[in-house]
Amino acid sequence: MNKVIRAIIIVAIVLFLGIFAYSAYQLTSTLHEYREAERFNDSVAKQYASFSEDAAPQGGTPQGGKNTTEAKEPLETLQEISPRVIDFTALLTDCPDVKAWLYSPNTVIDYPVVQGKDNDYYLHRFMNGSYNPSGTLFIDFRVAGDFTSPHTIIYGHHMQNGSMFASLEGYRKQEYYDEHPVMYLNTPQGNYRLDLFSAFVTFPDSRVYTLSYENEIEFEEWCVLMKSFSDFKCNLELSSQDRIVTLSTCTYDYDDARYVVMGKLVPIG
Repeated sequence: MNKVIRAIIIVAIVLFLGIFAYSAYQLTSTLHEYREAERFNDSVAKQYASFSEDAAPQGGTPQGGKNTTEAKEPLETLQEISPRVIDFTALLTDCPDVKAWLYSPNTVIDYPVVQGKDNDYYLHRFMNGSYNPSGTLFIDFRVAGDFTSPHTIIYGHHMQNGSMFASLEGYRKQEYYDEHPVMYLNTPQGNYRLDLFSAFVTFPDSRVYTLSYENEIEFEEWCVLMKSFSDFKCNLELSSQDRIVTLSTCTYDYDDARYVVMGKLVPIG
């Protein structure tokens, strides 16, 4: 083996080892950030949230941090008390930007929702301001933070470990919707059930992100159009008086694609 070939082999080995070491570092760093986010979110839930005994399903209170309500019941027979009780007095003292708590039974979605002065600050920050790629669920800064706007958008990351809004992808299948037809949104002003009516892949500049409407007719037509795009089917009726919440996350169907899940707010206890 001549010196040139030997040198090429040595360089190739060094490059391979360098790439391997960098990849290992990146993987270790990512896993550490995932664990950090999981610990933080668990601590926030334990500190500020509890399950409502009044809303517990028949047969006992929720176990292991999960609500076991039979989600396949017709919407009109579902409990009218939010499964989650949130200590907003303490939560707002520690983080004034908190606007709500979003909970989806039997999924990982059980998080505070904040609203910043822009749509960038909480992309990669916990609600206490510390950096983490998982970020925090946040409301579009252009709408009212108390969900009085006709349409409110909540953004969240699609994390590879399944956290944050990654589970929204489940609504591509009818079976998943049938098992998870509602979510719950607690706010300092009152609690809501989020009756889901649509989910689909879209562009970041599509009409789903419309926040203002000329009149009630335009708004109702927009609602009907959004429902027509849905990956699942439901019988939910929509009107110009409804308030709509869209949950938005990234997806990988094509470059810069988004997956959205939409629901209407129903006041509950």
